[in-house]
Amino acid sequence: MEPLDIMEQHLNKLGTMANKLDAIEVAIPKEIKLMVLLINLLESYQTLFNSLKSSKVENRTWQNVNTRLFNKKFMRKEKA
Repeated sequence: MEPLDIMEQHLNKLGTMANKLDAIEVAIPKEIKLMVLLINLLESYQTLFNSLKSSKVENRTWQNVNTRLFNKKFMRKEKA
């Protein structure tokens, strides 16, 4: 299994856990959800992490990180 596939599975698990907590009305700030996501990135995603650190705060969202990760996955598949 490729690192991007592993990361996709991991992101899905984190998203599922966040949804379950939302369902039982456990409020977790979006900043905390994003922090958990970012600290769980594989080392090979350091460039993305650094890019997010230097981006505008409003661009640091769960959806934005997911989109960028999946875009990276599709770009790698196209190169192969």
